Amino acid sequence: MKKNTNLRIIAYTSDNGFISESAKQNVRKVTEQLGVNLFLEKSGYLEKCFSHHFESWMSNPTTPMIGMLCTGCRLGIDNGLVDFARKKKIPVIVTGGTPFEGNRYKQNLFKNDPNNSGMSSFFLGYLSQIKKNPRYLTNLSAAEIQFREFLVHYLGKNNAKNILFVYPFGTYVHWKEEEVVSTIKNELGWEQDSKSKSTWRSDCDIALLKLYLYKKALGFNDKDDGLSCLIHDGQITRLEALQRLKSEGDVPDSVIYQVVEDFGFSVEKFKAAVKKLEKRYA
Repeated sequence: MKKNTNLRIIAYTSDNGFISESAKQNVRKVTEQLGVNLFLEKSGYLEKCFSHHFESWMSNPTTPMIGMLCTGCRLGIDNGLVDFARKKKIPVIVTGGTPFEGNRYKQNLFKNDPNNSGMSSFFLGYLSQIKKNPRYLTNLSAAEIQFREFLVHYLGKNNAKNILFVYPFGTYVHWKEEEVVSTIKNELGWEQDSKSKSTWRSDCDIALLKLYLYKKALGFNDKDDGLSCLIHDGQITRLEALQRLKSEGDVPDSVIYQVVEDFGFSVEKFKAAVKKLEKRYA
């Protein structure tokens, strides 16, 4: 956009409290290189409920509820972005999402009927999980954030009237991984996070935790799903994807144990929960 349009651009990024310092440095570096003003806003929703959700999950670990660990992040992004646009009287929001980011399988895990595309199946699946582990609702603040995120992110109740959302990748621009990665690394000074060998889903410690848990429970995670999308798009071959999965597909135990310890939780308790998860879905 900066190179090809005369639009006045402001970059907005939401910091959920678990974003790595290297990721924030990358955002600052890229916007400085492009001469674009950056608004990096701290959101507290995820920090308010993560500990409760993680404790609840470890008490009865299930695959669908792995997705609950990042509850609050999407609320912070959606609310923060719209509020910022209204405050600055910005009429157009251009998002950075791509059609190659693994997500659908996680929603289907939640659904009461994976073949039902409606939100009713998603909500019924959530209620089914809550029935199995009511502990998720014992913290009123966390329960409120769960409900608000469902309304805002999944039902679109985000007060975005008269704001135009543009989704360029997959609609107007063909997102090409090799071209994008080469540009941000070689032209804009983007640097790889030391915790992961993957160029995406590595900016947030909770994202790494979820990748690890999905891999343990299902044998695959967002990386497998994303590479599969690139195969179908003709950007890589199946053999190339399999080779990349050997280095990019797994998050090392040592990295996750350190992350869990940094969160303030017992690594041994976490290991026990993971063993229970693996046994349940073996």
